[in-house]
Amino acid sequence: MLRRTQSLLDLHQLGMKVIRRAYGLKPRAEAYCCLVDILDCGKLVEEAIRVVNQMPPEECDGAVLGDLLGACKLYLLE
Repeated sequence: MLRRTQSLLDLHQLGMKVIRRAYGLKPRAEAYCCLVDILDCGKLVEEAIRVVNQMPPEECDGAVLGDLLGACKLYLLE
């Protein structure tokens, strides 16, 4: 994985923790979509699948699934 991708991943995960702990808010679909996209860029498709499986069903929208499907097509079906 590229260092830049790892840095983005670390920053995003930290942001999600701060949002949860400091403000008591739950991440919305957009935050999960960004996380899945970052994981996809780092070719961490299995991790992206794990994130989608663990996210709340009401936040699992077409954008999140589209990102995941695109990554699967690009990296797992080579």
